[in-house]
Amino acid sequence: HQQAEPLERLLHQQRLAGRLAWRQLWQVTLASLPGQGLGLPQPQSAETLTHLQSLQTHPSAEIRWAAYQRLGQHLEAHAELGGFILSILIRDHLWEAQWRGYDSAADLYLARHGLGQTFWEHLLDGIHDRFDLFQRYYRLKSRALSRSIRTCDLYAPWGDPAPRLTAAEATFLVWSALQEFCPECAAQAKPWLPEITSQLEASRGETDSFPWPLETPLPGGESLASLLRALAALSRRLRPEEPRLWLELEELQGATRPSWEVGVHTAFLQQMLLGYLLETARGTPGGVPLRFRNGVSGPETFLSSSLQLAQALLIYHLEAQLQAVFYQSLIARLELLLYRSGIPGGDTPLLAPSEASPTYWVSEEWLKLCQELCGDAVELLPEDQFRWVGMPELFLRPFSSHQASLARLVALACHRQYHLSPRTFLPRYLNWLASPPGSLTWEESAQMLQVELSDPEAVLQGLEELERWIEVLEELLEEEQD
Repeated sequence: HQQAEPLERLLHQQRLAGRLAWRQLWQVTLASLPGQGLGLPQPQSAETLTHLQSLQTHPSAEIRWAAYQRLGQHLEAHAELGGFILSILIRDHLWEAQWRGYDSAADLYLARHGLGQTFWEHLLDGIHDRFDLFQRYYRLKSRALSRSIRTCDLYAPWGDPAPRLTAAEATFLVWSALQEFCPECAAQAKPWLPEITSQLEASRGETDSFPWPLETPLPGGESLASLLRALAALSRRLRPEEPRLWLELEELQGATRPSWEVGVHTAFLQQMLLGYLLETARGTPGGVPLRFRNGVSGPETFLSSSLQLAQALLIYHLEAQLQAVFYQSLIARLELLLYRSGIPGGDTPLLAPSEASPTYWVSEEWLKLCQELCGDAVELLPEDQFRWVGMPELFLRPFSSHQASLARLVALACHRQYHLSPRTFLPRYLNWLASPPGSLTWEESAQMLQVELSDPEAVLQGLEELERWIEVLEELLEEEQD
Protein backbone atom coordinates (compact mmCIF):
# COMPACT_ATOMS: atom_id res chain seq x y z
CA HIS A 1 0.00 0.00 0.00
CA GLN A 2 2.86 2.39 -0.71
CA GLN A 3 1.57 3.60 -4.09
CA ALA A 4 -1.02 6.31 -4.54
CA GLU A 5 -4.49 4.95 -3.88
CA PRO A 6 -5.92 5.41 -7.43
CA LEU A 7 -2.81 3.78 -8.90
CA GLU A 8 -3.10 0.75 -6.66
CA ARG A 9 -6.74 0.31 -7.64
CA LEU A 10 -5.69 0.33 -11.26
CA LEU A 11 -2.90 -2.16 -10.64
CA HIS A 12 -5.38 -4.58 -9.13
CA GLN A 13 -6.81 -5.00 -12.62
CA GLN A 14 -3.45 -6.21 -13.92
CA ARG A 15 -2.25 -8.60 -11.23
CA LEU A 16 -3.72 -10.79 -8.52
CA ALA A 17 -2.98 -8.94 -5.27
CA GLY A 18 -3.02 -10.67 -1.89
CA ARG A 19 -6.28 -9.16 -0.68
CA LEU A 20 -8.00 -9.96 -3.96
CA ALA A 21 -6.74 -13.55 -3.80
CA TRP A 22 -8.27 -14.06 -0.35
CA ARG A 23 -11.54 -12.54 -1.53
CA GLN A 24 -11.66 -14.87 -4.49
CA LEU A 25 -10.96 -17.86 -2.26
CA TRP A 26 -13.87 -16.81 -0.03
CA GLN A 27 -16.19 -16.49 -3.05
CA VAL A 28 -15.19 -19.81 -4.56
CA THR A 29 -15.53 -21.63 -1.24
CA LEU A 30 -18.92 -20.11 -0.51
CA ALA A 31 -20.21 -21.06 -3.96
CA SER A 32 -19.19 -24.71 -3.58
CA LEU A 33 -22.60 -25.85 -2.41
CA PRO A 34 -22.86 -29.67 -2.57
CA GLY A 35 -25.95 -31.08 -4.20
CA GLN A 36 -28.47 -31.84 -1.47
CA GLY A 37 -31.99 -30.95 -2.44
CA LEU A 38 -34.78 -30.01 -0.05
CA GLY A 39 -37.23 -32.44 -1.59
CA LEU A 40 -38.93 -29.79 -3.67
CA PRO A 41 -40.61 -30.80 -6.92
CA GLN A 42 -38.88 -29.99 -10.18
CA PRO A 43 -37.91 -27.45 -11.39
CA GLN A 44 -37.60 -26.02 -7.85
CA SER A 45 -35.14 -28.62 -6.62
CA ALA A 46 -32.02 -26.99 -8.13
CA GLU A 47 -30.14 -25.79 -5.06
CA THR A 48 -27.81 -22.80 -5.11
CA LEU A 49 -27.10 -20.09 -2.57
CA THR A 50 -29.38 -17.70 -4.45
CA HIS A 51 -32.14 -20.30 -4.55
CA LEU A 52 -31.87 -20.97 -0.81
CA GLN A 53 -32.11 -17.24 -0.14
CA SER A 54 -35.09 -16.90 -2.47
CA LEU A 55 -36.97 -19.54 -0.49
CA GLN A 56 -37.16 -17.11 2.45
CA THR A 57 -40.17 -15.60 0.68
CA HIS A 58 -41.83 -19.00 0.13
CA PRO A 59 -45.44 -19.25 1.42
CA SER A 60 -44.66 -22.48 3.30
CA ALA A 61 -43.15 -21.98 6.77
CA GLU A 62 -41.66 -25.48 6.64
CA ILE A 63 -39.84 -24.80 3.38
CA ARG A 64 -38.54 -21.46 4.65
CA TRP A 65 -37.18 -23.16 7.75
CA ALA A 66 -35.62 -26.06 5.80
CA ALA A 67 -33.92 -23.65 3.37
CA TYR A 68 -32.64 -21.51 6.26
CA GLN A 69 -31.23 -24.57 8.00
CA ARG A 70 -29.56 -25.76 4.79
CA LEU A 71 -27.99 -22.35 4.23
CA GLY A 72 -26.82 -22.20 7.85
CA GLN A 73 -25.25 -25.65 7.59
CA HIS A 74 -23.32 -24.62 4.50
CA LEU A 75 -22.05 -21.43 6.14
CA GLU A 76 -21.10 -23.33 9.30
CA ALA A 77 -19.09 -25.84 7.26
CA HIS A 78 -16.90 -22.99 5.96
CA ALA A 79 -16.95 -20.80 9.07
CA GLU A 80 -13.42 -21.63 10.23
CA LEU A 81 -11.92 -20.82 6.84
CA GLY A 82 -14.10 -17.69 6.66
CA GLY A 83 -12.84 -16.50 10.05
CA PHE A 84 -9.23 -17.08 9.02
CA ILE A 85 -9.69 -15.18 5.73
CA LEU A 86 -11.51 -12.35 7.51
CA SER A 87 -8.71 -11.95 10.05
CA ILE A 88 -6.14 -11.66 7.22
CA LEU A 89 -8.26 -9.10 5.37
CA ILE A 90 -8.74 -7.05 8.56
CA ARG A 91 -4.99 -7.01 9.21
CA ASP A 92 -4.38 -5.90 5.63
CA HIS A 93 -6.95 -3.10 5.92
CA LEU A 94 -5.32 -1.92 9.14
CA TRP A 95 -1.92 -1.85 7.44
CA GLU A 96 -3.34 0.15 4.53
CA ALA A 97 -4.87 2.70 6.89
CA GLN A 98 -1.51 3.08 8.65
CA TRP A 99 0.38 3.51 5.38
CA ARG A 100 -2.05 6.17 4.20
CA GLY A 101 -1.92 8.12 7.45
CA TYR A 102 -5.40 7.40 8.81
CA ASP A 103 -6.12 6.79 12.47
CA SER A 104 -8.22 3.72 11.70
CA ALA A 105 -9.47 1.58 8.82
CA ALA A 106 -12.96 2.99 9.38
CA ASP A 107 -11.64 6.52 8.80
CA LEU A 108 -9.96 5.38 5.57
CA TYR A 109 -13.05 3.84 4.01
CA LEU A 110 -15.58 6.37 5.29
CA ALA A 111 -13.38 9.22 4.02
CA ARG A 112 -13.75 7.83 0.49
CA HIS A 113 -17.43 8.73 0.76
CA GLY A 114 -16.95 12.06 2.51
CA LEU A 115 -17.97 10.83 5.95
CA GLY A 116 -16.30 10.90 9.34
CA GLN A 117 -16.21 8.11 11.90
CA THR A 118 -17.66 10.33 14.64
CA PHE A 119 -20.70 11.16 12.51
CA TRP A 120 -21.20 7.51 11.63
CA GLU A 121 -20.99 6.36 15.25
CA HIS A 122 -23.55 8.98 16.32
CA LEU A 123 -25.82 7.81 13.52
CA LEU A 124 -25.47 4.19 14.64
CA ASP A 125 -26.34 5.21 18.19
CA GLY A 126 -29.48 6.95 16.93
CA ILE A 127 -30.51 3.87 14.95
CA HIS A 128 -29.85 1.71 18.02
CA ASP A 129 -32.18 3.89 20.09
CA ARG A 130 -35.06 3.11 17.69
CA PHE A 131 -34.75 -0.67 17.55
CA ASP A 132 -38.33 -0.58 18.86
CA LEU A 133 -39.51 0.23 15.30
CA PHE A 134 -38.05 -3.04 14.00
CA GLN A 135 -39.67 -4.97 16.82
CA ARG A 136 -42.99 -3.12 16.45
CA TYR A 137 -43.28 -4.06 12.79
CA TYR A 138 -42.56 -7.75 13.37
CA ARG A 139 -44.97 -7.94 16.28
CA LEU A 140 -47.55 -6.58 13.85
CA LYS A 141 -46.57 -9.21 11.29
CA SER A 142 -46.74 -11.92 13.95
CA ARG A 143 -50.32 -10.96 14.81
CA ALA A 144 -51.27 -10.87 11.13
CA LEU A 145 -49.82 -14.34 10.50
CA SER A 146 -51.08 -15.70 13.85
CA ARG A 147 -47.69 -17.21 14.59
CA SER A 148 -44.33 -16.23 16.01
CA ILE A 149 -41.77 -14.76 13.63
CA ARG A 150 -38.44 -16.56 13.32
CA THR A 151 -35.45 -15.12 11.48
CA CYS A 152 -36.33 -17.39 8.56
CA ASP A 153 -39.75 -15.68 8.42
CA LEU A 154 -38.57 -12.06 8.14
CA TYR A 155 -39.59 -11.91 4.46
CA ALA A 156 -42.50 -14.34 4.62
CA PRO A 157 -45.35 -13.13 2.38
CA TRP A 158 -48.43 -11.77 4.11
CA GLY A 159 -51.41 -9.61 3.27
CA ASP A 160 -53.78 -9.90 0.37
CA PRO A 161 -52.28 -10.53 -3.08
CA ALA A 162 -51.83 -7.45 -5.20
CA PRO A 163 -54.34 -7.03 -8.06
CA ARG A 164 -53.06 -8.11 -11.44
CA LEU A 165 -51.63 -5.33 -13.60
CA THR A 166 -50.48 -5.35 -17.19
CA ALA A 167 -47.15 -3.74 -18.02
CA ALA A 168 -48.97 -0.77 -19.55
CA GLU A 169 -51.14 -0.32 -16.47
CA ALA A 170 -48.15 -0.48 -14.12
CA THR A 171 -46.23 2.09 -16.18
CA PHE A 172 -49.15 4.45 -16.44
CA LEU A 173 -49.96 4.15 -12.75
CA VAL A 174 -46.41 5.19 -11.84
CA TRP A 175 -46.60 8.06 -14.31
CA SER A 176 -49.95 9.18 -12.84
CA ALA A 177 -48.38 9.32 -9.39
CA LEU A 178 -45.48 11.33 -10.82
CA GLN A 179 -47.96 13.69 -12.47
CA GLU A 180 -49.66 14.28 -9.13
CA PHE A 181 -46.31 14.85 -7.39
CA CYS A 182 -44.46 16.91 -10.01
CA PRO A 183 -46.09 17.86 -13.34
CA GLU A 184 -42.71 19.00 -14.71
CA CYS A 185 -41.15 15.59 -14.07
CA ALA A 186 -44.19 13.85 -15.56
CA ALA A 187 -43.97 15.92 -18.74
CA GLN A 188 -40.31 15.01 -19.04
CA ALA A 189 -41.05 11.32 -18.46
CA LYS A 190 -44.06 10.91 -20.79
CA PRO A 191 -42.02 10.12 -23.97
CA TRP A 192 -40.30 7.27 -22.09
CA LEU A 193 -43.51 5.38 -21.29
CA PRO A 194 -43.72 3.19 -24.45
CA GLU A 195 -40.11 2.08 -24.06
CA ILE A 196 -40.54 1.29 -20.36
CA THR A 197 -43.71 -0.67 -21.11
CA SER A 198 -41.89 -2.74 -23.72
CA GLN A 199 -39.08 -3.46 -21.27
CA LEU A 200 -41.55 -4.58 -18.62
CA GLU A 201 -43.31 -6.91 -21.02
CA ALA A 202 -39.98 -8.43 -22.05
CA SER A 203 -38.88 -8.95 -18.45
CA ARG A 204 -42.18 -10.30 -17.08
CA GLY A 205 -41.53 -13.37 -14.97
CA GLU A 206 -37.92 -12.43 -14.19
CA THR A 207 -37.39 -11.84 -10.47
CA ASP A 208 -33.72 -12.55 -9.93
CA SER A 209 -32.56 -9.25 -11.39
CA PHE A 210 -34.75 -6.98 -9.28
CA PRO A 211 -33.32 -5.49 -6.07
CA TRP A 212 -34.97 -6.99 -2.98
CA PRO A 213 -33.21 -7.32 0.38
CA LEU A 214 -31.80 -10.74 -0.50
CA GLU A 215 -32.27 -10.52 -4.27
CA THR A 216 -35.28 -12.82 -3.93
CA PRO A 217 -38.70 -12.91 -5.61
CA LEU A 218 -41.02 -10.18 -4.38
CA PRO A 219 -43.68 -11.34 -1.91
CA GLY A 220 -46.22 -9.02 -3.53
CA GLY A 221 -46.27 -11.02 -6.75
CA GLU A 222 -45.68 -10.15 -10.39
CA SER A 223 -47.91 -7.05 -10.30
CA LEU A 224 -45.84 -5.45 -7.56
CA ALA A 225 -42.65 -6.43 -9.39
CA SER A 226 -43.91 -4.73 -12.57
CA LEU A 227 -44.86 -1.62 -10.62
CA LEU A 228 -41.44 -1.38 -8.96
CA ARG A 229 -39.60 -2.05 -12.22
CA ALA A 230 -41.53 0.77 -13.88
CA LEU A 231 -40.67 3.04 -10.95
CA ALA A 232 -36.98 2.07 -11.11
CA ALA A 233 -36.89 2.70 -14.86
CA LEU A 234 -38.35 6.19 -14.44
CA SER A 235 -35.98 6.86 -11.55
CA ARG A 236 -32.93 5.97 -13.66
CA ARG A 237 -34.04 8.30 -16.44
CA LEU A 238 -34.87 11.20 -14.16
CA ARG A 239 -31.63 10.82 -12.20
CA PRO A 240 -29.04 8.70 -14.06
CA GLU A 241 -26.46 6.74 -12.12
CA GLU A 242 -23.34 8.77 -11.61
CA PRO A 243 -20.22 7.68 -13.56
CA ARG A 244 -17.32 5.95 -11.81
CA LEU A 245 -13.75 6.91 -12.59
CA TRP A 246 -12.15 4.31 -10.33
CA LEU A 247 -13.78 0.94 -9.91
CA GLU A 248 -13.76 -0.92 -6.64
CA LEU A 249 -12.36 -4.45 -6.67
CA GLU A 250 -15.76 -6.03 -6.18
CA GLU A 251 -17.08 -4.08 -9.15
CA LEU A 252 -14.25 -5.43 -11.30
CA GLN A 253 -15.55 -8.86 -10.31
CA GLY A 254 -19.04 -8.00 -11.48
CA ALA A 255 -20.65 -7.24 -8.11
CA THR A 256 -21.79 -3.73 -9.01
CA ARG A 257 -24.16 -1.76 -6.82
CA PRO A 258 -26.03 1.52 -7.32
CA SER A 259 -24.63 4.76 -5.98
CA TRP A 260 -26.20 6.31 -2.89
CA GLU A 261 -27.87 9.04 -4.96
CA VAL A 262 -29.78 6.50 -7.03
CA GLY A 263 -30.78 4.74 -3.82
CA VAL A 264 -32.11 7.98 -2.34
CA HIS A 265 -34.04 8.89 -5.47
CA THR A 266 -35.67 5.49 -5.98
CA ALA A 267 -36.58 5.13 -2.29
CA PHE A 268 -38.10 8.61 -2.31
CA LEU A 269 -40.18 7.86 -5.41
CA GLN A 270 -41.42 4.64 -3.80
CA GLN A 271 -42.87 6.73 -0.99
CA MET A 272 -44.34 9.15 -3.52
CA LEU A 273 -46.06 6.24 -5.30
CA LEU A 274 -47.20 4.77 -2.01
CA GLY A 275 -48.78 8.03 -0.91
CA TYR A 276 -50.58 8.30 -4.26
CA LEU A 277 -51.97 4.77 -3.98
CA LEU A 278 -53.20 5.37 -0.43
CA GLU A 279 -54.93 8.60 -1.45
CA THR A 280 -56.49 6.80 -4.40
CA ALA A 281 -57.67 3.95 -2.17
CA ARG A 282 -59.26 6.32 0.33
CA GLY A 283 -60.92 8.11 -2.57
CA THR A 284 -62.65 4.91 -3.71
CA PRO A 285 -64.62 3.65 -0.67
CA GLY A 286 -66.29 0.28 -0.79
CA GLY A 287 -63.80 -1.15 -3.23
CA VAL A 288 -65.14 0.85 -6.20
CA PRO A 289 -62.69 0.31 -9.09
CA LEU A 290 -60.45 3.20 -10.05
CA ARG A 291 -60.89 4.14 -13.69
CA PHE A 292 -58.12 5.77 -15.62
CA ARG A 293 -57.24 6.17 -19.26
CA ASN A 294 -54.16 4.28 -20.34
CA GLY A 295 -52.07 6.76 -22.29
CA VAL A 296 -49.75 4.00 -23.54
CA SER A 297 -52.04 1.55 -25.30
CA GLY A 298 -55.17 3.67 -25.62
CA PRO A 299 -58.10 1.67 -24.18
CA GLU A 300 -59.61 2.32 -20.77
CA THR A 301 -58.47 -0.06 -18.03
CA PHE A 302 -59.50 -0.65 -14.46
CA LEU A 303 -57.60 -1.15 -11.24
CA SER A 304 -59.64 -3.59 -9.16
CA SER A 305 -58.47 -2.35 -5.76
CA SER A 306 -55.81 0.27 -5.18
CA LEU A 307 -55.98 -0.50 -1.44
CA GLN A 308 -54.61 -4.03 -1.93
CA LEU A 309 -51.84 -2.71 -4.16
CA ALA A 310 -51.01 0.04 -1.65
CA GLN A 311 -50.80 -2.47 1.20
CA ALA A 312 -48.54 -4.81 -0.82
CA LEU A 313 -46.25 -1.90 -1.70
CA LEU A 314 -46.26 -0.65 1.90
CA ILE A 315 -45.21 -4.06 3.23
CA TYR A 316 -42.44 -4.28 0.64
CA HIS A 317 -41.32 -0.73 1.41
CA LEU A 318 -41.23 -1.25 5.17
CA GLU A 319 -39.34 -4.54 5.04
CA ALA A 320 -36.80 -3.06 2.62
CA GLN A 321 -36.27 -0.03 4.89
CA LEU A 322 -35.99 -2.13 8.04
CA GLN A 323 -33.41 -4.37 6.40
CA ALA A 324 -31.39 -1.49 4.95
CA VAL A 325 -31.40 0.68 8.07
CA PHE A 326 -31.37 -1.73 11.00
CA TYR A 327 -29.81 -4.93 9.69
CA GLN A 328 -27.05 -3.03 7.90
CA SER A 329 -26.38 -1.09 11.09
CA LEU A 330 -25.62 -4.41 12.82
CA ILE A 331 -23.01 -5.18 10.17
CA ALA A 332 -21.49 -1.73 10.68
CA ARG A 333 -21.33 -2.29 14.45
CA LEU A 334 -19.67 -5.66 13.95
CA GLU A 335 -17.10 -4.07 11.64
CA LEU A 336 -16.26 -1.35 14.16
CA LEU A 337 -15.80 -4.03 16.79
CA LEU A 338 -13.62 -6.20 14.53
CA TYR A 339 -11.39 -3.35 13.40
CA ARG A 340 -10.86 -2.05 16.92
CA SER A 341 -10.06 -5.23 18.77
CA GLY A 342 -9.28 -7.63 15.95
CA ILE A 343 -10.26 -11.30 15.97
CA PRO A 344 -8.72 -13.17 18.92
CA GLY A 345 -6.55 -15.96 17.56
CA GLY A 346 -7.20 -14.85 14.00
CA ASP A 347 -3.53 -14.82 13.01
CA THR A 348 -3.01 -18.46 13.94
CA PRO A 349 -3.62 -21.44 11.62
CA LEU A 350 -7.15 -22.81 11.37
CA LEU A 351 -8.45 -24.22 14.61
CA ALA A 352 -11.08 -26.81 15.32
CA PRO A 353 -14.44 -25.28 16.27
CA SER A 354 -14.20 -24.39 19.95
CA GLU A 355 -14.52 -21.43 22.29
CA ALA A 356 -10.86 -20.61 21.54
CA SER A 357 -11.36 -20.27 17.79
CA PRO A 358 -11.75 -16.89 16.05
CA THR A 359 -14.94 -18.19 14.43
CA TYR A 360 -16.59 -18.73 17.81
CA TRP A 361 -15.73 -15.18 18.92
CA VAL A 362 -17.17 -13.53 15.79
CA SER A 363 -20.29 -15.72 15.96
CA GLU A 364 -20.89 -14.79 19.60
CA GLU A 365 -20.53 -11.07 18.93
CA TRP A 366 -22.86 -11.28 15.93
CA LEU A 367 -25.51 -13.13 17.96
CA LYS A 368 -25.36 -10.47 20.68
CA LEU A 369 -26.03 -7.75 18.10
CA CYS A 370 -28.90 -9.72 16.51
CA GLN A 371 -30.52 -10.45 19.87
CA GLU A 372 -30.45 -6.78 20.77
CA LEU A 373 -32.22 -5.88 17.53
CA CYS A 374 -34.81 -8.66 17.59
CA GLY A 375 -35.70 -8.53 21.29
CA ASP A 376 -38.70 -10.74 21.92
CA ALA A 377 -40.32 -9.85 18.59
CA VAL A 378 -38.25 -12.22 16.41
CA GLU A 379 -36.97 -15.64 17.40
CA LEU A 380 -33.30 -16.18 16.62
CA LEU A 381 -32.46 -19.57 15.13
CA PRO A 382 -29.23 -21.48 15.87
CA GLU A 383 -28.14 -20.99 12.24
CA ASP A 384 -28.05 -17.21 12.73
CA GLN A 385 -24.64 -17.33 14.40
CA PHE A 386 -22.96 -18.15 11.08
CA ARG A 387 -24.72 -15.56 8.90
CA TRP A 388 -21.63 -13.34 8.99
CA VAL A 389 -19.72 -15.93 6.94
CA GLY A 390 -21.86 -15.08 3.89
CA MET A 391 -21.79 -11.29 4.21
CA PRO A 392 -20.10 -9.60 1.23
CA GLU A 393 -19.93 -6.38 3.27
CA LEU A 394 -17.33 -7.95 5.56
CA PHE A 395 -15.24 -9.68 2.90
CA LEU A 396 -15.69 -7.60 -0.27
CA ARG A 397 -16.92 -4.16 0.79
CA PRO A 398 -15.61 -3.11 4.21
CA PHE A 399 -17.51 -0.20 5.76
CA SER A 400 -19.94 -0.08 2.85
CA SER A 401 -23.05 -0.88 4.90
CA HIS A 402 -23.44 2.84 5.60
CA GLN A 403 -24.43 3.37 1.96
CA ALA A 404 -27.68 1.42 2.31
CA SER A 405 -28.53 2.79 5.76
CA LEU A 406 -27.71 6.40 4.98
CA ALA A 407 -29.41 6.42 1.57
CA ARG A 408 -32.65 5.06 3.04
CA LEU A 409 -32.56 7.46 5.98
CA VAL A 410 -31.96 10.43 3.69
CA ALA A 411 -34.84 9.31 1.44
CA LEU A 412 -37.15 8.97 4.45
CA ALA A 413 -36.04 12.36 5.79
CA CYS A 414 -36.63 13.94 2.37
CA HIS A 415 -40.14 12.53 2.20
CA ARG A 416 -40.80 13.87 5.67
CA GLN A 417 -39.73 17.32 4.50
CA TYR A 418 -42.03 16.97 1.49
CA HIS A 419 -44.88 15.72 3.66
CA LEU A 420 -44.55 18.69 6.02
CA SER A 421 -43.93 21.41 3.41
CA PRO A 422 -44.35 20.31 -0.23
CA ARG A 423 -44.15 23.81 -1.67
CA THR A 424 -40.78 24.41 -0.03
CA PHE A 425 -39.35 20.99 -0.82
CA LEU A 426 -40.30 20.57 -4.49
CA PRO A 427 -38.17 23.43 -5.94
CA ARG A 428 -35.13 22.15 -4.05
CA TYR A 429 -35.81 18.62 -5.28
CA LEU A 430 -36.04 19.79 -8.89
CA ASN A 431 -32.75 21.69 -8.57
CA TRP A 432 -31.06 18.58 -7.21
CA LEU A 433 -32.61 16.46 -9.94
CA ALA A 434 -31.25 18.81 -12.61
CA SER A 435 -27.68 18.71 -11.32
CA PRO A 436 -25.32 16.42 -13.30
CA PRO A 437 -24.76 13.07 -11.54
CA GLY A 438 -21.44 13.05 -9.73
CA SER A 439 -21.17 16.84 -9.69
CA LEU A 440 -22.23 17.22 -6.05
CA THR A 441 -20.64 16.05 -2.83
CA TRP A 442 -22.58 14.24 -0.12
CA GLU A 443 -22.94 17.47 1.83
CA GLU A 444 -24.07 19.51 -1.20
CA SER A 445 -26.68 16.95 -2.24
CA ALA A 446 -28.06 16.60 1.27
CA GLN A 447 -28.20 20.37 1.73
CA MET A 448 -30.17 20.78 -1.51
CA LEU A 449 -32.61 18.14 -0.25
CA GLN A 450 -32.99 19.95 3.11
CA VAL A 451 -31.13 17.29 5.09
CA GLU A 452 -28.06 18.50 6.97
CA LEU A 453 -25.64 15.62 6.55
CA SER A 454 -23.21 16.91 9.16
CA ASP A 455 -25.98 16.64 11.77
CA PRO A 456 -26.90 13.05 12.68
CA GLU A 457 -30.17 14.25 14.21
CA ALA A 458 -31.29 15.70 10.88
CA VAL A 459 -30.69 12.37 9.15
CA LEU A 460 -32.37 10.46 11.96
CA GLN A 461 -35.59 12.34 11.21
CA GLY A 462 -36.04 9.62 8.62
CA LEU A 463 -36.84 7.21 11.45
CA GLU A 464 -39.84 9.37 12.36
CA GLU A 465 -41.08 8.95 8.80
CA LEU A 466 -40.51 5.20 9.05
CA GLU A 467 -42.61 5.17 12.22
CA ARG A 468 -45.37 7.03 10.39
CA TRP A 469 -45.45 4.38 7.66
CA ILE A 470 -45.74 1.65 10.30
CA GLU A 471 -48.68 3.54 11.80
CA VAL A 472 -50.28 3.73 8.34
CA LEU A 473 -50.00 -0.06 8.00
CA GLU A 474 -51.58 -0.50 11.44
CA GLU A 475 -54.48 1.68 10.33
CA LEU A 476 -54.95 -0.34 7.14
CA LEU A 477 -55.06 -3.58 9.09
CA GLU A 478 -57.59 -2.13 11.52
CA GLU A 479 -59.76 -1.03 8.59
CA GLU A 480 -59.59 -4.57 7.19
CA GLN A 481 -60.82 -6.00 10.50
CA ASP A 482 -63.64 -3.45 10.70
